[in-house]
Amino acid sequence: MKMTRFEMIKQIRILAHMIKENLTTDHLTDLIFAQNEMERLIGQFHEEFPDLMTAGQFRAAKDNYDTFLNLVDAAYADEMEKPTKGNQP
Repeated sequence: MKMTRFEMIKQIRILAHMIKENLTTDHLTDLIFAQNEMERLIGQFHEEFPDLMTAGQFRAAKDNYDTFLNLVDAAYADEMEKPTKGNQP
């Protein structure tokens, strides 16, 4: 079953926040893994939703993960406000 736009944004948002928590670890291997996963997620979001992330925002998100989290949170909030079926948590 194909996920809706809302479901995809929601999934990326959840994963991004989980990864962000893992970036506070003292274990180098876990930190590197979390950084790689965040980079992958930023790239995925940019590819799948070019209407939600400009090239400049993409570069900024790679430099500052909080920028990415803010973009994803804003996209999620915007999708929640749309009056379409399936956008309910």
